[in-house]
Amino acid sequence: MLSALLAELCFDATRHRVNLLGHSHVALSFERLEGHPATGETRRADSRLNLASGEWLLNPGSVGQPRDGDPRAAWLLLDLDQLTARFRRCD
Repeated sequence: MLSALLAELCFDATRHRVNLLGHSHVALSFERLEGHPATGETRRADSRLNLASGEWLLNPGSVGQPRDGDPRAAWLLLDLDQLTARFRRCD
C-alpha cells in the first residue's frame, strides 16, 4: 500500500487505531486525524512518531529487499506504553 486513497480504505476497514502492514518494501506511515483525510510519507532511519492521537498505518520497510534507495535492513520499534514508533535501520 503506497497511496493515501488505499490508506483511507484500510482505515475504514479496521477497528484498530494503530495497524502494522508490510510488503511494499518501503518504510512509511499513514495518519488520519478525526475529520481529516489520510496523509502519508516515507520514513528515514530514526524518524520518530507520536501515536497518541489519530489512526495510524505503519510499514517498517524491508529486511531483505529495501526499495527506497537505502540498502540497509529496515525495522520498526513500536512502544505501546509510550505510544511511539521509531523507524530504524541496521548498520
